[in-house]
Amino acid sequence: MQDIIVPPLNKEAAEIVHKNWQAVDEVPYQLGKVEKMVEKYAAICGTPDFEGKIKSAMLLMCGDHGIAKYGVSAYPQEVTMQMINGYMRGTAGANVMARHAGADVFVVDMGTTFDLSHLPKVRNEKVAWGTEDFTKGPAMTREQAEMALERGMKVAGECIDKGYNMLVTAEMGIGNTTTSSAVLAALTGAPVEQVTGRGGGLTDQGFATKKRVIQ
Repeated sequence: MQDIIVPPLNKEAAEIVHKNWQAVDEVPYQLGKVEKMVEKYAAICGTPDFEGKIKSAMLLMCGDHGIAKYGVSAYPQEVTMQMINGYMRGTAGANVMARHAGADVFVVDMGTTFDLSHLPKVRNEKVAWGTEDFTKGPAMTREQAEMALERGMKVAGECIDKGYNMLVTAEMGIGNTTTSSAVLAALTGAPVEQVTGRGGGLTDQGFATKKRVIQ
């Protein structure tokens, strides 16, 4: 992977795009954050004229969570595998969004509990066969966490070397929002109830279990 030099933001490019938005016959910021995002993207690209020059990729990083066994999700852990099969068929919601955006989809096994070696289109970067139960101790070792970051950077770098200039990072793994909420609560000190949602549609009993596990 070649070294990448990241230039400073081109504020002039962003200003041109901003003026172009203002020239459009519409209610200001009718598209909400999208307009600001386009301005920022112009600043990153260094030019307001990037139409037809975007080559995008969606990187679906898949892994399983040790706390899924407690019923913190509306679905069992086997659904991780079902979703990966859906990505391979091109029938999952992520595939639909990627097609609308003209993005290529790459699926990476970062740490599922399943053997995906029979799926040639799934890239194997497995750090572990799922994480540990974080109610009993660390979900990952520091070495595993660093390895996961390094492998993610390697995958992204290879995409950049192939000419991709917009990368969409995504993840899949039953129990993922429980882990996210736990990390957020630990980092911010916010109450568990404040940073925890129902995920994929938990019942009241399941939601209570999820909050109890995070606590």
